[in-house]
Parts: sequence; structure tokens; C-alpha cells
Amino acid sequence: MTAPRDLRSWLDLLAAEGELMRIGAEVDWNLEIAEITRRALVKRAPALLFENVKGYGDGWCRRLFVNGLGSRARLNLMFGLPKSASYAELVALTRRRLREPIAPVMVDTGPVKEHVIEGAAIDLTQLPVPFWHELDGGRYINTWCAVVTRDPDSGEVNVGTYRGMIAGRDRISVFLEATRDWAKHFAKHRARGTPMPVAVVYGWDPSMVYAAGHPFAHDEYGIMGAIRRQPVELVKCDTNDLPVPASAEIVIEGSISPDPETFALEGPFGEFSGVYGGFPRPRPVIQVSRITHRTDPIYRGNLEGPTQGSPTESSLMFYVGWAAAMWEVLESQGHAGSVLDVVAGPWTVIKIRKAYEGQPRHIAAAIWGSKLITYIGKILVVVDEDVDIHDARAVQIAIRAYADPTKDFIAFPMLAGGSGDTALPEEASDEVKWGSGMHSKMLIDATVEWATHPVRPEWRNQRKPVNCTVSPPEIVALV
Repeated sequence: MTAPRDLRSWLDLLAAEGELMRIGAEVDWNLEIAEITRRALVKRAPALLFENVKGYGDGWCRRLFVNGLGSRARLNLMFGLPKSASYAELVALTRRRLREPIAPVMVDTGPVKEHVIEGAAIDLTQLPVPFWHELDGGRYINTWCAVVTRDPDSGEVNVGTYRGMIAGRDRISVFLEATRDWAKHFAKHRARGTPMPVAVVYGWDPSMVYAAGHPFAHDEYGIMGAIRRQPVELVKCDTNDLPVPASAEIVIEGSISPDPETFALEGPFGEFSGVYGGFPRPRPVIQVSRITHRTDPIYRGNLEGPTQGSPTESSLMFYVGWAAAMWEVLESQGHAGSVLDVVAGPWTVIKIRKAYEGQPRHIAAAIWGSKLITYIGKILVVVDEDVDIHDARAVQIAIRAYADPTKDFIAFPMLAGGSGDTALPEEASDEVKWGSGMHSKMLIDATVEWATHPVRPEWRNQRKPVNCTVSPPEIVALV
């Protein structure tokens, strides 16, 4: 099975697999598209291509695509796996691909250069950007995109996914946390007093946001190539030297000024947690200088916060990638052979074959000392190798049986992490002031304590009491 090369071939593949629904009826960008998408996510329905957005029938961009990776089956298709492949297979393949980056190649031009919009003709509201949630601060254009920046010292390119809201016909106010890679680039430009060149890519191969949205250790275009098993063809932007996929649907070029006088209000926004995140504050702005696009382009968007307790398209994708990234971090810090399985989620659970007493604390420290700190891992649970971490009840039983609240529930006052944590007061979540959210982390060590649970002959020479719910094989055979 061949990985898709751009958004259009991805749509063709989804259609052939029965994973795409084309919606020809007129739908309103103002909340109606969001409600349709919300129901599709909850039901694990096919990806949706809206072809008749109200008010956009005669514009240069009339179509909107959502829910492209809103199921495990479609994630598997992105990797070229059978639709039925398991979570473990998907995480394992992600880890292998992380180690096999394929370098991108530069080309002279591509379909994204077919049309140019600049100057007074730029109007971001000509894109069919939905109003996603009733109390959003505005129309969020940057929900499923790749933001491209370059380190002014090293020249290294970063491709990330960061939210942004339309703040005018040619302005996007953005959520820029100091712990993210593009913010490190921005800090260097701010020290120089120069604007930071930016490009935003909408609509391309699904590997784009998968790679851009994870704190992987390698260059994002190389990871995209690894997922696709073919190099990414890149072209330079017209107004700066940033590289973007040649067959992307739409690219916005611009810059962010470090001058606070140019900032604009951003937030709140309905986040993946199912509640609104980010208090409205003046935040940095992408000043758009040019738009290039394909003929009849397809805008790509994403609904966060579909229904509390239900995964979003991004969380379905990110939890797989985060598990793989976490595993790679732990192996790089000396835990190879000990880590047996990882499930990333609201509570991240790690199964280990404990090599020494205190290892769960070292595991937590390794994760919280990495780039993962602002993405995931607020609450880590570490369990022994006999626990099925894909069974929430089994994890709960392990916590009840082997975690002593007085010494195994360990709070780490990190004072650094994601600012979208709803447990934080407004002051502590001010990423403009502090650079990130000022929150703490917790480890629950649910592994058996060696000092208090020595190996016992009456427990068949193991540290844990023997399971009494299983009969001897000869008795089972009689029944």
C-alpha cells in the first residue's frame, strides 16, 4: 500500500476505502459545520469534505476538509498499514519510522504556486474558516496546519502546529508559548529587533500535521518523508526563504513583529479538553504579505473539543505519536529493556520490568526533563509488567494494591508546562508573561516496593501475592 503524496491523493485513497463522505448540501461556516464534525468524531464516521459552504460558492476557496485522521483505521492508512492494525503495531511502526528519516528535496516550483494573492487583495475571510465554538474569540484559521520558521543562527527549520485566529483581513493572532521551538526562533528575532519570517501551510499529506504536532527529535520534513516512504518535495516561499511542500493546497507567507504594539487579542478557544482554554490576551500577530494556492484549493481545518470524554482528531493522532516519542526518550536515558509498553492519554501509563528500586522516579524525571513537558504527562502512572495498561480497571487495581498515597503519590512542582491546563488560575496560565503555564506534575508509582515486598516462597518465589482467581490447569480441564 503506497502512502499518499498530497491532500488530493489522500482523498482519493479515503474514497476508495469507504472512508470519505462528500457533503454537497449547503452548510453554514458559523457553528453548523462544527456540529456536523462533532457528531462525526463521536461516531467515528468517515472523513468529511464540505463542498458547498454558505457564502463561498463563488470564491477562490470553496471547499473544507475535516476529520481526515479521526479514526484508528485512517491513521493506519496514513502509514500504509491495514485498517485493522492494532495500537501496538501503530506505535511500533511510528518508532521505526522516527529512526529512518528521509531527507526532503528542493524543487523549482509546484502546484501551490499556481495562483498568487497579495497586497490589498488579501482577505483571510475568503477562506471557509468555520466559527468552531460558540464562545471562541474569533474564527480560528490555524487548527490543522504547519507553521514553518527558521532559526536565524543555525538556519534549522522548524515545522509545528500552533493555533491562530483571524484578527483582520491580513492578520492572524497566534498562541506562542516560549517552550515551543518556533518561540525559541522568535526570541532570537526579538533580541535582534527584527520580525520573524513565517509560512503557514494548509492542506497536504496527512503526515504533515502528524510530524509537525509532535516533539520528535528529528527534522519534521524528514519524519514526513519517513511516514510516506518518499521524500517531501519542497519549494521556497516567494517573500522569504522558508521551504514549504510544493503540492500543498494553500500557503500563507508573512512575519511576526516582536513589537507588543502590533499584538492583537487572541482567545479563548475550545480546546481538546472539551472546555475553553486560553484567556483573551494581546498576543503576537502574523502579518500576512502573500498567499499562494492551487487551483480550486481545499482548506483543511479541525474541530477541537467535540464532546467531553470523546477523542478529537488531534488527540487520536497525538496519543499514538506521544507514546512513541516518550518511548524513544526513555530508551535514550538508559531505560531500554525496562519499558514494555506506553499508553499516552489524560493519564499516561507506562509498563516496566523494574530493574532497580526508584526507577519509576527516574522515568518521570526523564520525561519531564524533555520537550514532552508542555505536551503531555501531567499525571504519570508506572506499573509492573503483569498489568494490562490498555485496561483502565487493571491500572486502577494496580494503584489500589501497590501505591501508598503517603510516599508513592509524588508531586513535582515543575512550574513549567502547557498553559492550557484548566486547573491553573488565570495568572499562572499567562504564557505571555511566564513563557508557559506554571503548573506541577504528579507521579503515581504503582510498582511493587521491593523493601516491603521481599520474594516469598509461599508466593511462588515472587514479590506479589499469587492470583487466587485462577484454578490449576488440571481443574480447569475438568470443568
